Amino acid sequence: MIIHRIDTGDGILSVTSPIWDSIPETSVENDWMGIRSLPERFFLFQVCWNERFFFIRFTASRNEDCLIGANPCGDSKTLGLWNRDVCEIFIAPNPSTPEEYFEFEIAPTGEWVDLHISFQGTERVTDSEIETNAVYEAVYNSGVDLMMISIPWTTLGVKPSPGVVMKGNVYRCTGSEPTRGYLALWPTKSPSPNFHIPGSFGEFRIND
Repeated sequence: MIIHRIDTGDGILSVTSPIWDSIPETSVENDWMGIRSLPERFFLFQVCWNERFFFIRFTASRNEDCLIGANPCGDSKTLGLWNRDVCEIFIAPNPSTPEEYFEFEIAPTGEWVDLHISFQGTERVTDSEIETNAVYEAVYNSGVDLMMISIPWTTLGVKPSPGVVMKGNVYRCTGSEPTRGYLALWPTKSPSPNFHIPGSFGEFRIND
């Protein structure tokens, strides 16, 4: 997966910026097992970068009941957000240690959560107190949710330059059980829905 550079200096990017029109879109159409999902659950994402931020924008149609919080708040992280409708990106800044990564989630309401994950043997350790200083933005228009996360390179501990590689994956959770959808860019192949499979992570390569 190529992360394209944008010529905006070090400024923040808006979810509705015209720049997104020039950034390639990737369609995610399979579930975590690699099986084609329902078309109404497909989603698109785009990635790009400037000197200060790694940006990801999600485009998702709202074609079924949307699981959102009764009193959404975007001022602080919402633990348990993964039980609702969300788009997510996991990023392992050091490709040699994919078992240490950041998790960023955003909901159609603008609610968000960020976490730091590490594995100690087979035990997954979650730091929910971390402050990543990521910026979240979401807008809804005519049945389509646009959601964007701006992640500071300083948080990832990465100095961006062409050729730098990170690892990670991109996901969407949508719908209600027992037919809830769990989509993944790179299938995790776990027996039940599970995104926390570092061995399934693909590459994100910074381009000029």
